[in-house]
Formats: sequence, structure tokens, C-alpha cells
Amino acid sequence: MARRTIEVESECWAVYLSGRVNSYSRDQLAVVFELGSGENAIKRVCRFRPTGKGGAAAALQALSDASLRDMLQASQPAWTSPELNYDRSTRPA
Repeated sequence: MARRTIEVESECWAVYLSGRVNSYSRDQLAVVFELGSGENAIKRVCRFRPTGKGGAAAALQALSDASLRDMLQASQPAWTSPELNYDRSTRPA
């Protein structure tokens, strides 16, 4: 699975595809942003529509850090996302 990191306001966020297939899998995928790990992690999700023929992982790798920061800004918390099983165990952002 493709995994990247970006720095936003001196914090390092891990960025990766959720891996969950939903009814929109042909049109869009879920990108997970994770700050920290374990019980104290903050997880957020944003929908992403890949372009090109290289596949979803290649499309994620091709995104600029600025694009990923914009996606993080537009993301939703884990507890509102079916891709993360409406996870309420993570602390709110």
C-alpha cells in the first residue's frame, strides 16, 4: 500500500489509501490522514478521484504536498467515515 508523509504546522501526518472498497471505487477512493498512533491518533478521511492509468497508488504518489495539505483541510473526522468504520476511539481533531 502506498504511504506518504506530509508536514503540516510542524506535525507529521501519514497519508495512505484506506484499502476499503465502496460503491464508488471506480470513481473515488478514500485517503486517510493519520497523526500519531494508537489510542491518541487523529485520523481523518478525504475522498480522492485518481486520474491516469497508473492505478490508485501511483495517483496518490503523484500528488503534490500542497494538494495533500488541501485535502487534509477538506477532510472529515474518522467517526463520520464508513472507510474507518465510524471509529470514535480516536481523539477529535
